[in-house]
Amino acid sequence: MKRARPPNEEATDSSASGQSCKVMGNGPTPAAECSNPSNDTDSGCLRSAMAAAGDSEASSAIPSTPTRQPPAGHVPKVSIIMPIHNAEKWLDETFGSILKQDYNGPIEVSIFNDGSSDDSAAIIDRWAVCFTSNFIEIVHSGGPGAPGGCGFAKNRAIEQCSGEYMCFLDADDIMY
Repeated sequence: MKRARPPNEEATDSSASGQSCKVMGNGPTPAAECSNPSNDTDSGCLRSAMAAAGDSEASSAIPSTPTRQPPAGHVPKVSIIMPIHNAEKWLDETFGSILKQDYNGPIEVSIFNDGSSDDSAAIIDRWAVCFTSNFIEIVHSGGPGAPGGCGFAKNRAIEQCSGEYMCFLDADDIMY
């Protein structure tokens, strides 16, 4: 399971290969620019992540600058529960709708990838950079293999979330 840290928390993490990387947000960063995701004028982090993924077209779907600010005071954390299975066609629009929410409290996106065989995992990884730079925590697990079904994926996403409240968002839905 991958758990993204808010952009103001920094740590050192070791990848499965044993390589030690500076971590800011969602784990080993694909580019050095990602070490400062809170810089509103620097779109280098997202562009570098896109280039590292070899995807120049999808870069237009991910916002270049942060759209949210960190929450002030105590407000309940809302976990968005997302089961995902072969959803590459909809993820950019679905994730973009999460960024447009006007809730000022902490948001966590809890994703379980239920055996996707398309590019869903790569899209999740690209958006993780954007979410963390917008003060949205992301937790994702799962991956290739035999799918367990929608109920199974929802239950895994619930188990890994930490919000006081939960809402469910399917990969082909848009939040308003």
